[in-house]
Amino acid sequence: MPRLIHPLAGVVALLTIATFWLSTVISELFLSRDVVIAVKITIPWGFLLLVPALAATGGSGVFLSQGQRTGLLGTKLRRMPFIAANGILILIPSALFLAARARAGLFDASFYGVQALELLAGATNITLLGLNFRDGLKLTQWHRKNRLKPAQRYRTILEKKEDVADGTVAFFLKKPEGSVIDIEGPYGDLAVTQDTRPVVFIAGGIGITPFRSMILDSIQRGLTRYMTLFYSNRDEREAAFLSELQQLSAAHPHFRLVATMTRQPDWQGEQGYITQAMLSRHLDDLTGAVFYLAGPPVMVAAMQTLLKQADVHPTQIHAESFAGY
Repeated sequence: MPRLIHPLAGVVALLTIATFWLSTVISELFLSRDVVIAVKITIPWGFLLLVPALAATGGSGVFLSQGQRTGLLGTKLRRMPFIAANGILILIPSALFLAARARAGLFDASFYGVQALELLAGATNITLLGLNFRDGLKLTQWHRKNRLKPAQRYRTILEKKEDVADGTVAFFLKKPEGSVIDIEGPYGDLAVTQDTRPVVFIAGGIGITPFRSMILDSIQRGLTRYMTLFYSNRDEREAAFLSELQQLSAAHPHFRLVATMTRQPDWQGEQGYITQAMLSRHLDDLTGAVFYLAGPPVMVAAMQTLLKQADVHPTQIHAESFAGY
């Protein structure tokens, strides 16, 4: 529900403020004094729609961010306090003041001074809400793109399920006809690009899922492209497919696993969160690799920021967020 409320409330807030702003400008420039009075008296009633819309936009935005304060989500969230303060401290008081002056027929210097302030504040909020709307479209671009693509459907048989880590279960399905289960997908646009640059996977928790498939596919096809997987978990009990990945790393010279644990002091390997220093210890050239990120939204956003600060070009970074850890 918040995913539906957030864009709808944002559009309502944007259109409401834009309507206030345009009606003020048009009435003052081209219409009669009676129309100006009617517009000024009507605008405060619009706050019955605007205030709930702004509250719904901000509240649903905080809920959907899931604690993330970086990247486009962080930028959108940082704009919201300015939008709210602008409305509460400037737009609402100005509109009430102008409505009272217009009702009394007092179109003096104070009226036009406050109106100029109101127009400036309104234009600011229109700009900020417009930027948030633009960034929201960027964040949901892959969702929209996937919904336009027909999904593959298979009839299959569930052969077995296996606990691969604490709280993580792998399901093994049979693809040929004769099924008892309908499955659909997979969704997402995360796929290895077709070039010769080294590939670096950075996975957090269950974000390992797509990378395991990519790595197995590359090995089975005999590809010689160098692949490095940085795999972060709290401890090895929660690290799905860890044993399998360790065996693959030992058996295939073109694939290397760097597993790090954030809450296991006795782990015989890298410890702590993935940092630029950790990446540099295992990679000769960060700027010459293609990076694939998958994991919790906060981690993915942090890795994107880290890589950009290390001068990795944005076109070399491909990411997907998994809400679960």
